[in-house]
Amino acid sequence: MQVVSKRGAMWAAVLALVGLLALAGCQGEDRPGSVTVDANGTPTSGSVSSSNSGIGNAGGNQGGTASPTAALYTPVSNVDAYFQWPVDRADILAEIAEGDWAGARAIYENGKNFVRADGTLRSLKSAATDPNVLAMFPNGPQVYGSEQFIDGIIAPALTGTGMAAGLPDGARRQMVDKGLQMALYGKALQELASARTRLQQGNTDNATGVPHVVDEAAAIILGAPNAEGVRSYSLSATARSREANFGLQGAIDTPLQVELTRLLQAAQRRDLAAYDEARDRVLGYLNAIFYLATLRYGTSAVNAAVGDRLVPLYEGWTFFQTIRATVAQASSSGADRIAALYTSDPATVTDAVPQEIYGILNQPAVLDALRIPPHVVVTKAP
Repeated sequence: MQVVSKRGAMWAAVLALVGLLALAGCQGEDRPGSVTVDANGTPTSGSVSSSNSGIGNAGGNQGGTASPTAALYTPVSNVDAYFQWPVDRADILAEIAEGDWAGARAIYENGKNFVRADGTLRSLKSAATDPNVLAMFPNGPQVYGSEQFIDGIIAPALTGTGMAAGLPDGARRQMVDKGLQMALYGKALQELASARTRLQQGNTDNATGVPHVVDEAAAIILGAPNAEGVRSYSLSATARSREANFGLQGAIDTPLQVELTRLLQAAQRRDLAAYDEARDRVLGYLNAIFYLATLRYGTSAVNAAVGDRLVPLYEGWTFFQTIRATVAQASSSGADRIAALYTSDPATVTDAVPQEIYGILNQPAVLDALRIPPHVVVTKAP
């Protein structure tokens, strides 16, 4: 489906620019500082280069950390600690896999891998309960019915209380996992909002100003690699999983990192308009992760045996919470309906459930609110 709108025209222009970057100076090969696109104009590999920032190991990396394997974005400041936040998510899930819910709760509440400069730990709960992070979800308390709507998902799932009472461990695990991703998403957006404020103030120092804050957001999104060099517990990794689910390889994670690089470059040259444009595209790619996940798990629930449906239902429900507030801006009734479908009696789940979810999320007003790139829009299950 082609969505014809100003938003669609903007994304077409962006993809055209990416294509030009790929073609400029290249003779059928990938070179540093290029982006390769597929037949649909979707970025699939490569990078956008900069003289003192950006993708790859460009010069001017002033005290920064070289981006590990499988990442395009390279920070220009030291944000090692921020790369570790998704590692807490990995360790929390490892504790759950061992049946140690108390251990998982301890990591969530106290932290483990994010070590501040003063040696203290910073926890994921601190992000999940931060008012500035919660403010990134439009009208959050009204939409979710709670002031602490992120921790209100994670904490009950860890303890098996509240709405998680009586749920199988697999469903509780999904609530914890996707709630943690919601916290990371919100924290990344909060960093980008903070960076914009600093940009208006004119602080563009790589180590302390806007570029450093953009680096923090990018590190939260990308995460550190595991022992095999794979970033397996980050939003970036979730993006690649959703790409594979829908046959959209290269359509989200690579262009997301390209846009993060454009953000960094706009920050360094104090270009507020370019910063806002790149930030909106970053938001669109981040939202695309949760848009696709919300589409996916309705179908997964239908395909599961009735007794096994609670796990995909709660996986879909919790994934949806990240974009629910934004969807509600365009369709309050639609957002409520998706939430209700994912918490319905498993025995009543039929093919009509995913069809209704697809219909709601693909309303033009909803796609525009989420800023979903047109090349990522999916109208039927693969």
